[in-house]
Amino acid sequence: MGGAIGGDNLFKREDFVYVGVDVHSKVHASVMVNHYGEQIGKATKFDAAIPAFDEWVEQVQKRAGGKGIVFGLEDVHGLGRSLARYLLDRGYRVKFANAYLTKRERPSINKHDSLDALSVARITAKYIHELPEADIDPLQWALLSTVTHRRGLVNEQNRLKNKLGNLLHQAWPEYRSFFSEPFDGVTALAFWEQYPSVYRMAEVTPAKLSEFLREKSHFYMGEKQAARIFAVVGQTEEPDCQFERDAIIRSTVKHLRHVQEQIADAEAQLARLIARTDHHLTDIPGMDVASAAELIALVGDVGRFKNVDKFLAYTGIAPGMSASGESEAKFRSKFGRRELLAFFHNFAAHQLVVAPRSGKPRNPEALAYYNKVLGDQAGLPKEKQDKRIRRKALLSLMRQQAKRMYRLMKVQKAQAVARRAAVAVEETQQETKAA
Repeated sequence: MGGAIGGDNLFKREDFVYVGVDVHSKVHASVMVNHYGEQIGKATKFDAAIPAFDEWVEQVQKRAGGKGIVFGLEDVHGLGRSLARYLLDRGYRVKFANAYLTKRERPSINKHDSLDALSVARITAKYIHELPEADIDPLQWALLSTVTHRRGLVNEQNRLKNKLGNLLHQAWPEYRSFFSEPFDGVTALAFWEQYPSVYRMAEVTPAKLSEFLREKSHFYMGEKQAARIFAVVGQTEEPDCQFERDAIIRSTVKHLRHVQEQIADAEAQLARLIARTDHHLTDIPGMDVASAAELIALVGDVGRFKNVDKFLAYTGIAPGMSASGESEAKFRSKFGRRELLAFFHNFAAHQLVVAPRSGKPRNPEALAYYNKVLGDQAGLPKEKQDKRIRRKALLSLMRQQAKRMYRLMKVQKAQAVARRAAVAVEETQQETKAA
């Protein structure tokens, strides 16, 4: 195919045209530019279906006039995955265009498909060496899809918890004092479903409630818990339509329980997918299965990053420099994947959380490093700290965490490659003996 190109060392920008694609669920839009970012021809629209890709690529090749072709997509994991896979399978180079850069490149405040595609094309031409290559390995895609699925379930779980809390506030004003985990505990959910309001306790005795709690909690709760609940049970008259409100609580509890089961299934699926990779990251403080899966999916093959600086650039937290005369200013690079930037931001902030009751930090080492960067600001209340210094300290912690994870993933990758090589040698020796 005429679109395949060699490494960047042999790359001549003027020998290629650059096609930006704005992807959608039904119809994609594309625009071609030269290495100056000047538009070539009109915008093209084509169906977001594989049979339509052949005709579109043929048109692109004709318009390219014998030059090589580089494609830029702002989305290579969602709606644009099938197109990216199609192009990669045919030897084309596909770049992952940063959404921040394409938004900045848009020529006007107006927004429509052809302008978006033009922005992607110009960004691809302008930053061809800086933009990351599209990587849509099936295992990586499965991890990312499952992580996204789980995140949606967690958001739904939070919505249901808020809804249930509002309902219980009316039905059981003192409900938070009954159970340590009113929305996650098995016993708590069973209680809300059985007794959605105080008015369902009219014919219940302390002995009967104790037996219920012992059964649901596997004898962890009993008479003391029952006595605590009965202490707030009054003799008020049941309001009109309470039965219907109780039905809503029961339905919400069932829905919440179902979503929690789906979250558990998604996490089990993530664990199975992670086992197929070269990495095990859950030993890192604060790294659960979902976080490990997301990091592995977003990074892909860590071996494609020659050094830690290349990795930091891909994450979007590599330091940049702006100098004019005698003044210099450091800033965060705008390249890389925004998802990775968000991941390391959330992960670093998660490390700094201090338990409200015990006062113990989740990660003492991370908090000590953060306070070291804060300097004199560390002893001040948060509202009195300089926001710029606080952002700088968090960004510094993000870079430190990213460097450690990169080095760990590189070591694990090398160990996995060595294990596979040893297995291959052993299998070859066994086949030789058998022959």
